[in-house]
Amino acid sequence: MLMMNFDLRLAPFSTNDAALHYRTAIEMTAFADEIGMDRVQVSEHHVTEDCYNPAPIAMLGAMVACTRRTTINVGALLLNLHHPVKVAEDLAVLDILSGGRVRATIGLGYREVEYQAFGADWAGRGKLMDQKLDMLLRALSGETVDCNGVPVRISPLPITPPRVLVALGGNSAAAGRRAARFGLLFFPGPPDLDKSIPAYYEEAKRLGFAGGFAGGPTTQGEPGFVRRANAVTFISEDPAQDWDLLEPYLAFEEQGYGAWGNDVMTSRGQAIRESGRYQILTPEQAVAVYKETGRMRLTPLAGGIPAAAGWRSLHLLRDKVLPHLDRPR
Repeated sequence: MLMMNFDLRLAPFSTNDAALHYRTAIEMTAFADEIGMDRVQVSEHHVTEDCYNPAPIAMLGAMVACTRRTTINVGALLLNLHHPVKVAEDLAVLDILSGGRVRATIGLGYREVEYQAFGADWAGRGKLMDQKLDMLLRALSGETVDCNGVPVRISPLPITPPRVLVALGGNSAAAGRRAARFGLLFFPGPPDLDKSIPAYYEEAKRLGFAGGFAGGPTTQGEPGFVRRANAVTFISEDPAQDWDLLEPYLAFEEQGYGAWGNDVMTSRGQAIRESGRYQILTPEQAVAVYKETGRMRLTPLAGGIPAAAGWRSLHLLRDKVLPHLDRPR
């Protein structure tokens, strides 16, 4: 799996402005399609001051329009902040326009302020997710659903089966059980992989659901393998020099997520380099890591990394890494 992520968080000291930052993400997505990347993913958050992407459906539309082969995913789509019928309509149209290349990983979210801003019930968010996820899947399946007393059957319907189009993400045992209960693929996140993954498979076994899996490299090896497979990768001819250039942007990203209470974030400085969350590799090292793990994740604009630096990494991927990998072109 060769993938690229954009959350579009933008440090105030970045040389990118918001317009350049967002346009570059679209241009890089077109480039990813040209060189045969498997997946491009965007995120969703609200009530921020750093340009974090608040409009994942709009971004998916722009990315679909500039690609022909690459799968475009939103992860996570914060369903509790949206009306599930409108989400179903948007995903159905995007699915048709993309020829079946759109995917949506649904997430519960972890910031109470977003729920407050959109009038969603934070205390009852689990129950709310169950209700909205049920309505979303039924609407995508062509069922008539009750929408504020009005019977609605969305039209057009997606060309992709709803449980392929939609997956569930989460970092808790409850999320794992919910994914199994709804018959969905599950994409677990840290820090509770040792709880969420077993909960998913145990619930799936109890329900007789044999069609799902917990996605990602989380069960494929020892911790060192998992870190290399999950790490955000930048490709550089001079990693030591690029660590000095990129470190402030990576620290800004880390501190932003850390302020939201997501994951165990590191502080600026050597700890970021040692955390395993990021790796800056020579082309030769990148080839070796991909051959070992079968996975590479690039985030060329993380924290507002200057566009030119992000492009250098992607051009090295194209010119000095991909020619040495046994991948379909």
